[in-house]
Amino acid sequence: MLCIFLAGFTESAPDLRQYSRLPLSVKVTRLHNAGVELFNRRRYEEAITVFETISELIPKDMGALFWKKKCEELLAREKNERFKAGAIKAHGRLFNRESVYYNWVWGPTSGHFEVRYSKPKVYVPPVRKVHSKASDKDIEKGKTLAAGGDASALFELALLHWSRKETIPALEALEKAAEKDPDVLSRDDEGLTAGVQEEILSALDKGKATSAQRLLAARIYLIQGDLPEAVIHLVKAASDDPTVKDEVGKRIEKIINSGKTDFLFRTPDITSFRQGYFYDGNEHKLYLQTNFVPASPLYIIPIDMMFMREGIKSIELITPDILYTFTDPAATDTTRIWVVGKDSGSPMPYLEMKAIFHFDAAKINYLDMSNFNVHPDLPDSWSTVIAPEKSFEPNFPIPQIEKDEGNLKIKAYQLRLNTGKGPCVSFPDFQKPASHSVDVWKIMDQISRGS
Repeated sequence: MLCIFLAGFTESAPDLRQYSRLPLSVKVTRLHNAGVELFNRRRYEEAITVFETISELIPKDMGALFWKKKCEELLAREKNERFKAGAIKAHGRLFNRESVYYNWVWGPTSGHFEVRYSKPKVYVPPVRKVHSKASDKDIEKGKTLAAGGDASALFELALLHWSRKETIPALEALEKAAEKDPDVLSRDDEGLTAGVQEEILSALDKGKATSAQRLLAARIYLIQGDLPEAVIHLVKAASDDPTVKDEVGKRIEKIINSGKTDFLFRTPDITSFRQGYFYDGNEHKLYLQTNFVPASPLYIIPIDMMFMREGIKSIELITPDILYTFTDPAATDTTRIWVVGKDSGSPMPYLEMKAIFHFDAAKINYLDMSNFNVHPDLPDSWSTVIAPEKSFEPNFPIPQIEKDEGNLKIKAYQLRLNTGKGPCVSFPDFQKPASHSVDVWKIMDQISRGS
């Protein structure tokens, strides 16, 4: 199978047409795997072509740049080895005999040499400048200079606040400075981040850290670039104290929007995944219920849905186990939902998510109810469609379970029987009002139990 897959990469540029219908994340993953395979087989020129293709799809993909540099480095090394082998074969040495001074003779033609000695100087380290306690006038002047958004001025304002031990304003100014210019963090912050971190770690060791302290810890880790630790403290703070939930949500959403989410791709243990479609109240709705165990202490998992995110009007959370849901802006052909679970402190957390997706029929006209998030053999993986019988076209897929609810028809599909592929609901066909409301959660539960 590998040879067939790699056949597209033996030309001057990979043929991407065969992947045009795949999600971008799948394209990049397959291209990356193909490039690494070519690298391992020492086909460096072809591997470079693959990684350049990834860079065209995602210009700032660091993985593609890294592997391309590795290929170029090994090609340069091979070229160097060929040069050395040729030199040794031709001259018996790496350099011509004329370039080696075997017959050096000291004399008038050699020039004048003079040896001078100087007494060693004692190294005196430069005096470390530490801000004295800033006055109110100094703070106002610092704020005026930082108002323009200059990174250096913001960094100076952070140190002015820190000289007065005003931790929160100091961190806010330092965060803004780092956003403007990350290189500003290479300067001496006079113990600002280390001082706050030491205080918080001491409270954590004693088991007495408050939500406010955890939020401070997360901000320090974000400044330092330690995203996993920052997420752990953000989730814990929001789980323990609802009053900081909005602020935590903004910071987690900022991480997701930045695209730096590689550390979050850890597959959870999903034990059930149920979807139910119902046109209710002049609105297309998708009911999603899933139970899972997070694979790490980060409590954030990705769920990929087979429809465009532009069609989502809102996501309504039902269960208390979930703090937030965010849509990933990097996903285009499909929708990636980042689900943030609540940290209960349990060593084996078991979380339930219930959410209702509300759709805008003006932006999306169909709903693919496939599911490729779970193991293909998971029994409790269902997609259920509830609608008046006249909504179903004659060529609509035959379900595994079919039943009536008044004048409504219920069709349920066990997705493991078709490797995750589910029915596709056309909104224009199903945009017919139901005669009565139904409990979709109850119907999905009955379908799962076979009743």
